[in-house]
Amino acid sequence: MTKRGLTRLPLDQNGHSHLWEYPTVTVDFDEPEPAPLFFIRECNHCGVLPTLQITDHAVVAAEPCESPRGITTSMLLPVPSGRIVYTDDLRQFYPIDSSGFANYNTRFGQAQWVTAMEAAGCAYGWVGNTGPDLWRVGKDRYLIGIPEYDDADVLLTQGWERVAPGALGLWAYCVADADDWITRGGGPGKPDQATVVTVTPGTYRFTHHTGEAGFDEHAEGPVVYADIERIG
Repeated sequence: MTKRGLTRLPLDQNGHSHLWEYPTVTVDFDEPEPAPLFFIRECNHCGVLPTLQITDHAVVAAEPCESPRGITTSMLLPVPSGRIVYTDDLRQFYPIDSSGFANYNTRFGQAQWVTAMEAAGCAYGWVGNTGPDLWRVGKDRYLIGIPEYDDADVLLTQGWERVAPGALGLWAYCVADADDWITRGGGPGKPDQATVVTVTPGTYRFTHHTGEAGFDEHAEGPVVYADIERIG
C-alpha cells in the first residue's frame, strides 16, 4: 500500500445490492491495516455480508453476489375448497420458525419468509406500506397490485376486476385455502379485514416480484406485486 491518511475510494459491490448508499467510501491508510470508516449492510439480494478487499485504487466485495438480478419467488398454494381467504396477516394460523433467517429488510430475507410460509400452507409476500388489493385479470388468473387511477380516482387500468381489498397492518399479503384457514381457527372477524373469495378449485402458482432488482413499489402506473394463476 502506498497511500496514507484518509482516502476516498470507489466501492465495487461485485454484483451485490445496497451494501453502502454511496459510490465511494473512506479508508484510513494510517492504521497497521487499511481500515474502512463505514459499515456495510447485508446484500439486499443474497443476504450475504461480504468481506472487503482494499487496494490503493478501490474497495471490492470479495465474494460476488449469487443473485445480482434480484429474486423472483414462486410458490404453490393448493385450494381444494374453491375458496381463498385474502388479508395481510394470517401468521397466527400459519406459524413458522424464522430463527436463522437473513435480515427481513433484505430481499433474500423476505424470500425466505415466502418459502417458509408456503411450506406452512399460506401464500405470502412483502408489499411495503401499500395494502394492495386482489384483482381478477382473466379466467383463473389474478394478481396482487395497485392499478393506475386518474386525478378523480377513476380506474384507468383495463382488465382488472377487484375481488378483495388489501390491508395495511403487516405490509404483506397472505392467501390461504378458506376451509383450511377455518380448521385452524379462522373465520369471520379473524382477522377483521379478511375477505373470502370463490375461485376454481385447484393449485395456484404465485409469482412474487418485489425481490426483483428493478422492482419499484412507488412507480407510476400499475404496480404488480404478485401474479397468480391456476396451474392444475
